[in-house]
Amino acid sequence: MHQTASNIRVKAEIEGDKEDVEKVTDYFDVEKNNTYVKVLSLKVPYDLKKKLSDETSLNIKIWGGDAKAYTDSFDIKIQRPSYNAGITITTSKEVKAGETFPVDVVVKNIGYNDLDDLFVIVRIPALDIEENSFFGDLVAEDDDDEDSMKGRVYLKVPYDAEEGKYTLEVEVSNDDLVLSKVKEITIKNEFPETIVKTEKGLLFINPTNNLKIYRVILPSGDESIVSVQSGSTNTLEVIPTSQEYVVNVLNMQGELVKSFTFEKSKAETIEAPIAAITVILGVFIFILYFILYLLEI
Repeated sequence: MHQTASNIRVKAEIEGDKEDVEKVTDYFDVEKNNTYVKVLSLKVPYDLKKKLSDETSLNIKIWGGDAKAYTDSFDIKIQRPSYNAGITITTSKEVKAGETFPVDVVVKNIGYNDLDDLFVIVRIPALDIEENSFFGDLVAEDDDDEDSMKGRVYLKVPYDAEEGKYTLEVEVSNDDLVLSKVKEITIKNEFPETIVKTEKGLLFINPTNNLKIYRVILPSGDESIVSVQSGSTNTLEVIPTSQEYVVNVLNMQGELVKSFTFEKSKAETIEAPIAAITVILGVFIFILYFILYLLEI
């Protein structure tokens, strides 16, 4: 800067075909014979993104204070990244546990080069479920019939998924790029627990359309097989014989579904008062008979 000045500002502008994009710095001060660097980040106008490459103008203006305004224009080249894609996700905002729901994915080539052998993976990481689909090739030319593609992928939510908000992720990949986009969905579940501990044992609930079979392992090593018909329930009585009576429920593949702990003391709290009342009642009846006997004498 050839002179000292205050309240200086810098503006950078990129000219687009339909609209311009500009950014302006905050006010700053400069001192004579010193060099100052200001960085401005401009987003390329959207209409320029439609072309593989194009030429436009970058306009610079410096003004403020007592300094003489400076303006200049530079020719710049706008070019797409080598490999890039736009991803659009359309699906239900709310799904039910156990439901199979569609996810519509649109992939558009917004890069400089063609995209060959594209794969799309749709997943919900928190539920460890995913499905993939082959989308094929997309050219780089601005042609709605060839530079974009729409596909539908189906995801099945587990019946035991907990209610709440989940992140749905869509990943697009080939040998040249890996891109992803996320969308939030809500899962509702009327039966978050399909095996419930009750006062007398275990209640098995089957909201699915298939027969469910479980293996119940008792601490003694004894095993019970519990089958639950589609859309019905079944119960298993559990009589604990120790203070910490752990019952394990496995599926037919031998995988642990859930463990339940029963306490003997809780089972005895119901029986003990009944036994005490029985003894007291017996003593009372004995005394009553004894009094009647004395009266007869």
